[in-house]
Amino acid sequence: MLAMARSSEWEQLSEIEGRRNVLMKSFFSEPIADSLKNSVAHGIRHILEKDREITRLSALRKKELRSSLNKMGKNRSAVRAYAAAS
Repeated sequence: MLAMARSSEWEQLSEIEGRRNVLMKSFFSEPIADSLKNSVAHGIRHILEKDREITRLSALRKKELRSSLNKMGKNRSAVRAYAAAS
C-alpha cells in the first residue's frame, strides 16, 4: 500500500485498503492465541508505521489537489472577467 501511495496510485490504494479492512475485522473477530500475541503486536506496529506514512503522503496529495482546484477557480474567474469585458 505504501508503494501505491508513493506512486500516486490512489484509486488502487483505496480498493486495497477496503479489502484490508475486511480482512482485519475477520482476523480480529477471534481471540488471538497467546503464542501469537507478540508476532501480531509486531505486525500491528509495522502496519501503523506504514499507515502514518500513507496518511502523510495522502495529506500532501490532498494539498496539491486543493491548490490545483483553487488555480482552476481563479482561471475560470479570469476567463469570465475577460469574456464580460469583450
